[in-house]
Amino acid sequence: MDSDSTYPLPPKEAESSEIDVHEQIALEELALLLQTSKKESDAAVRMRRKRQIETPEESAIRKKKDRESKRLRRAAATEKEKEIERICNAQSKMDKRLCETLEKAEERRESLRRYAKAKRESETKEQRAERLKYHAARYRKKRDEKIANEAKEAFGGATVTRHHLGQMTTTCTNCSARFFKDETSKDVGIINICCAPGDIEVKDNVSKFSVQIEELLTGYSPDADNFQSNMRQFNLALTLASMGVKVEDFSGHGPLHPPTGKAPSYGQLYIMNTKQAAEERLNVAPNKNCDISIMKSLSKLLAEINAKSYKTMFEVENEGERLDVTDQPVRKIFDINAAELNKNILN
Repeated sequence: MDSDSTYPLPPKEAESSEIDVHEQIALEELALLLQTSKKESDAAVRMRRKRQIETPEESAIRKKKDRESKRLRRAAATEKEKEIERICNAQSKMDKRLCETLEKAEERRESLRRYAKAKRESETKEQRAERLKYHAARYRKKRDEKIANEAKEAFGGATVTRHHLGQMTTTCTNCSARFFKDETSKDVGIINICCAPGDIEVKDNVSKFSVQIEELLTGYSPDADNFQSNMRQFNLALTLASMGVKVEDFSGHGPLHPPTGKAPSYGQLYIMNTKQAAEERLNVAPNKNCDISIMKSLSKLLAEINAKSYKTMFEVENEGERLDVTDQPVRKIFDINAAELNKNILN
């Protein structure tokens, strides 16, 4: 047998040799990684030291060069590279914010507020319009995504077709009521659901409402914030009537007082005094966030300008209680000069 002939190693020896090779490669890679990490760490330390001793002019020049370098790099980057960079930046910001103290977080927010304020004060009309347009589109996108997700959850993951009425750009030529584009008749091109094409006259003073309500609707005070946040509940609490399906069949405007054990609602609240009516309205669970002082003032306002018949009945009830007056028979009054008069039915 030739001396230079080679023979395969026994199985155990071959396996051991293979493990040794992999371990050697892993150790070499680890050493290279540590060496690279040390170099990067040393470079970062040198960079920090250099920045600590640089003058304001040198710092401004360096930052300008960095911005230009980043701009050129981003301009040449692919969409995939841009997306990766955005994800890395977002993760880096999140990591930094998780580690910062409350004082540092407040300093950062205050700095951002000052920067945003200064930027907005110096922007032109065109820049402001562009900014508002961008934020409006961003808000609509987030809102649509939220609505889509909620609809998907509500319908067990089923896809819900969205129906859009268009922008509110259509105005009635008779009463100036505003409508969404698809609310109008496409065939005729007229609006007939507001004033019956001019048959119903709308008075000019409809748009003139209380200064108090206007301030709540458009103001920025704490009361305005509470009213705007709970506007629907205020409206429901102060409404005079309701619509439903399972209702009692009665004539007129319903009972003046609620049945025993039931809380008063709608028109029944308007025969109470302002304080009592406001308290009854706030006893309803959905109205718990409504401010009691606003509820009282609006109750008083509506009692002064609306619901006159309810107010009169409240006064009649009070007068009857004071005088302890019992029910009096109704006396029928007729025109005694009428041609056909049945005097037998006269009291």
